[in-house]
Amino acid sequence: MSFLIEYNRVVYKDSNKRLLLFIKEGDSNVYESNTNLRARDWHLAAAGNEKDLWRVIGKRSGQVEGGILQRAKGWNDSIWTTIEEYIKLYRSKIANSRNINELLNDFEIYSVIEKVDNLESACLDKHLVTIIQTLEYFMIGTNYYNKDKRVYETKINKLKDLFFLLGEFPLKLNTEEVSIYFRIKNKRARI
Repeated sequence: MSFLIEYNRVVYKDSNKRLLLFIKEGDSNVYESNTNLRARDWHLAAAGNEKDLWRVIGKRSGQVEGGILQRAKGWNDSIWTTIEEYIKLYRSKIANSRNINELLNDFEIYSVIEKVDNLESACLDKHLVTIIQTLEYFMIGTNYYNKDKRVYETKINKLKDLFFLLGEFPLKLNTEEVSIYFRIKNKRARI
């Protein structure tokens, strides 16, 4: 049975006390074909005030207690941890959060919108088309599993654009007609 391995985490804070939680994680049974190391990716796990982050951390700590989530140890090992150790780790991360201005130096962030041409909700369709045009998304292809979904992507170069998108949509949205998410690449080896 597979489990989730958490490799790293980082919290950013702005002057308005808005927080962003990024987590690097991967499944225990998925390996990169070229390196034979476990696959792992960064994702934006939570955004908002401190209570919003603790909602996500609380759910994840339940996964720790249930055995679904482990912490990484070294390159290819993982360790079981207690809920108390997990909470303590995140208390420290939040207390020592990084300045939001470091975010775009640490990560390349892409906003991805996958949508069919004419959504059932004309209002949502119009809104998405406006955002795609305003933030200059490029069509990069179609969804592998649903060829009717066109995939649009833009690189986030300004924090104001990131916060605009976070205000418009949930962190992840996935339906038959629309998928919205962030694709994140680290710029530095150690974050």
